[in-house]
Amino acid sequence: MGSSLYSFSKINSNDNFESNILSLIPDQIFPSEDPLLKEKLQKIADRSFVVLVKGEDGAKGLTMAKKLVEEFQKIDGISLVKSNAEVATEIEDFYFPFRHQLLRPETRDLLQRLNPQQIADRELQSIYSPLRRYSPYKFQDDPFNLGGIWINSLFEGGGNFLPTEIPSIEDQEGRWYLVSGKLLISPFDLGLQQKLLKSIRDFRSEQNNESLELITSGLIFHAAEGTKIAKKEISTVGAGSLLAIVLLVLIVFRSWSSFLFIGTVLASSTVIAISVTWLFFDKIHLVTLAFGSTLLGLAADYSFHFLAKFKAIGDSIITRSLLLKGLVVSTLSSIFAYLFLLFSPFPGLQQFSIFVASGLAAACITVLVIGPLFKKSSPNSIEFGKVFNSFFKQVTI
Repeated sequence: MGSSLYSFSKINSNDNFESNILSLIPDQIFPSEDPLLKEKLQKIADRSFVVLVKGEDGAKGLTMAKKLVEEFQKIDGISLVKSNAEVATEIEDFYFPFRHQLLRPETRDLLQRLNPQQIADRELQSIYSPLRRYSPYKFQDDPFNLGGIWINSLFEGGGNFLPTEIPSIEDQEGRWYLVSGKLLISPFDLGLQQKLLKSIRDFRSEQNNESLELITSGLIFHAAEGTKIAKKEISTVGAGSLLAIVLLVLIVFRSWSSFLFIGTVLASSTVIAISVTWLFFDKIHLVTLAFGSTLLGLAADYSFHFLAKFKAIGDSIITRSLLLKGLVVSTLSSIFAYLFLLFSPFPGLQQFSIFVASGLAAACITVLVIGPLFKKSSPNSIEFGKVFNSFFKQVTI
């Protein structure tokens, strides 16, 4: 009962399960003398994402990209990378008071070599030039575009800074618009994954445009897909194991008391395994639950051994006495085998060993404690051949 309450409280805390596959990898794989630098580099790599948007033409693609940006801005935990236009506005506002003071060496040399008339003629020629130049300020504020020349020098290549609303790239198929951002929390946060994927699904359904194309890139999308697969495998393996056990009990033992006995053993072993794992680790990884589904099969074997012997003898007390040594030795050998995984450098294997070992111990104790509660009955050995032959008829050739 205590383990059940503890597990229930942990589940309600909403911070109980881990889906970050990197947490299963030992820290030695990523050596770093400075832990703060390691964490910073990992965040840069893990928390960036990009979504490419393409429409029927450039104008429609830009409209869709703007709509997607609006959808992403509604999600807590996401910070979108500022567009070129926003960055340009911040730069212009910052350098406006100093536009006549910050001069490139080439500009300073030019102002010293040319007289005022030559400088004016040169600027007039650039104004009427068919080639557009970057001029962030009005003519009356910066007639010689000294601020624009300075800002251009801040960018690699210089002289080619033209702000646009949303960055874009063009290929043979059309123009793609880049909506990029950073995550403020871990990309393995299940809540953030669901919000981001739901936002993209809603965006697709609202557009209802066959020409809309989306390409996603970022660890959060891979993590979301991995979480989906892990949950599917857990439900498939777990449900399959339970269904097989139920069918086996009903077909072979044909007794609701036997079914209840096995169900109690499975439930207690699972609850104890989860509780003990939470005592040793802050979170239980979804991979541990997926592989830990094998615990159901091992725990059920202990129940089957007891029930088969009990049917042959008819006395549950004698059955426990006969199986005690063998069951304990078998359980201990299995537990020690799994506990050897604690010496592995992989945290995932360490967590898996604790999960299965504690679950097997709980299953063995439950069988030995609850088993003697069966009432005495006349011996009625199970002839497994009859069970088999009841479903398959022999054919003589």
